[in-house]
Amino acid sequence: MGALPIAEFVSSASSASDSDRSAASDEDCLVDDGDGDLVADSRLVSSVRALLQGLGEDLSRNGLIKTPSRVANAFLSATKGYGLSAEQTIGGALFAEAGPGNGKGGGCGGMVVVRNIELFSTCESCLLPFKLCCHIAYIPSEQRVVGLSKLPRVAEIFAARLQSPDRLANEIGGALWDGFKPLGVAVVGETWHLECPRELRSSREPASWIRRSVCARKGSFEDDDRGSEDWQEFVAMLQLSGSSQLSVTKKPAICPLLAGDAAAERSSSSHPNFETMVEAVVTLLRALGEDPTREELKLTPSRYVRWLLASTHGSRLSRDLILGNGVAAVEQDGDHHATMVAVLDLPFCSQCEHHLLPFSGVAHVGVLPAKNHPSSHPRASRAILEKIVKLYSCRLQVQERLTRQIADAVMSSTAASGVMVVVEAGHVCMISRGVKKTGSTTGTLATMGDFAVHGKKRAEFLQMIATANSSK
Repeated sequence: MGALPIAEFVSSASSASDSDRSAASDEDCLVDDGDGDLVADSRLVSSVRALLQGLGEDLSRNGLIKTPSRVANAFLSATKGYGLSAEQTIGGALFAEAGPGNGKGGGCGGMVVVRNIELFSTCESCLLPFKLCCHIAYIPSEQRVVGLSKLPRVAEIFAARLQSPDRLANEIGGALWDGFKPLGVAVVGETWHLECPRELRSSREPASWIRRSVCARKGSFEDDDRGSEDWQEFVAMLQLSGSSQLSVTKKPAICPLLAGDAAAERSSSSHPNFETMVEAVVTLLRALGEDPTREELKLTPSRYVRWLLASTHGSRLSRDLILGNGVAAVEQDGDHHATMVAVLDLPFCSQCEHHLLPFSGVAHVGVLPAKNHPSSHPRASRAILEKIVKLYSCRLQVQERLTRQIADAVMSSTAASGVMVVVEAGHVCMISRGVKKTGSTTGTLATMGDFAVHGKKRAEFLQMIATANSSK
């Protein structure tokens, strides 16, 4: 879902970025990581190392040894479109397609629509990936049509750069308009961006994906506020593909992290390594061929650092301080099933230590109370379980370890004879980088105590989760 930008159909600022990138020699751009793999510019690797050190991480830890090169390569891949041209991509893929003399588009027929082009791009305001589902329409002219595969390829060119959703739609539309001179071009994009982390905003609700729509119109698709006939037909074509809920407004799709700027600046800038980490991001932007003084990028380094600090603050907290030293109280209220208690759908957002990208989802906790506990149907306090999940998720993590740590903490902090934890999550690194498996989710399971030796209890708990999921 995300991919590549342009040379000839972009602003002079883009041309400057291309020059900066090409100025680096091949030796600077690719270095060997010692295992024969080509990795990114040494400046990028050094910048990521500085960020990890600023977070207080041990770079020799097994899970972090290759993280600097992985993250550096991911940034290079996500911005490789700076060196590509929409004109070259379209090339000679223009075909004569004569139709009736009275047909729209000089005899070529009517509208051409390519729907549901799934892309990922990188937000220039915070350096986090955002998802785009893109729909492109054009009206042919001069009895010429363009190869259908060229439309998503041009969209990919613009997605693989630091972007905002509105500019991405405008640049895709502008490149197609200039590239083969149709009568009209329209681009509609449905975008999803991660919400500002809880620590950077006032709400106590868990972070989620924010959906917004953007559009760009050229030529015959432009009209007054009611829209042209071509525009109305385009919207109708989108409804045929199931996009009936699509709502396109003229309101800009602003990065959610912008809303937290003022409050977050006061809180995160007190971190002792904040300025060093910000400078590391500035160096990273320069290594990508970007200009950190560009208006849209001036605050990006500090926003990205605040995101890292907020999403890893659990590693700087004491378990005893959060949970106390004693065994947690149990409560009578809530769901119970025979002698098993289940607390489902505990939301979390964590940070993948291999790619420095978020993964988020829910944790389900099953507890078997100790046999000598006075209550016949006790359950561990949901508030305590929420604290445990947050403590271990707000740090650089892998899902397998997170699941095991939650189980261990619940077992040692509650009156339980057995604990079972199931974590379901979607990983941004899997859908926006590498394999780009956009519909994939990951489930992990850990058991302790009586749960580890009683298969029927495990099956019972899994069935409870399945029943709850099916009713959503």
